[in-house]
Amino acid sequence: MEDIRKRLLIIIGLVSFTVIIVVVIILAVTGGENKGTQQVEDLQQENVEEIFEIEEVVKRAPTVEDMPPQNPEEVSAKQTARLFVERFQTYSNQNDNKHIDDVIHLVTDSMAVWVRAQKVDKSLDYEGVTTQILASNVSNLESSSVTVNIEARQTVENSEGENTEQKSGRIELVKVSGEWKVSGFFWD
Repeated sequence: MEDIRKRLLIIIGLVSFTVIIVVVIILAVTGGENKGTQQVEDLQQENVEEIFEIEEVVKRAPTVEDMPPQNPEEVSAKQTARLFVERFQTYSNQNDNKHIDDVIHLVTDSMAVWVRAQKVDKSLDYEGVTTQILASNVSNLESSSVTVNIEARQTVENSEGENTEQKSGRIELVKVSGEWKVSGFFWD
């Protein structure tokens, strides 16, 4: 029994000695400081500096009040043109010509006949087109008609891959019952 006690005391002593040696080595290597705390403090200071930089950018960012006033008729015509082109020229051969239904309310009666004639035939081989307006400007604004010039990016995706190109075009609009309606659409 006494041998077991001696062995146990020796083992406890060796383990304690080893732990003390490890702690002393760690303190000697790190210089006695807690570098983790210093790194956290450095990160906190960097975050505070970034917050002040972001606040400065936000203060310098233009606001609606800084923007020059725009003609509401021009803005409305450009919005209608953008909606028409992005919806009508974004379609696939598997969406049941939903793109046509999406724009009928944006066009004149005579333009609706042409739009309905642009149906895409269904196919098992997928082909889809996505169109995004990049820029638009008004060139001929009159009380009842306007021409909107556009720059667009059009991506065609099919079994052969994906192809993206930039296109220019124009949309002619007329006033019908106080609303701009598309009366013509032309790619250059």
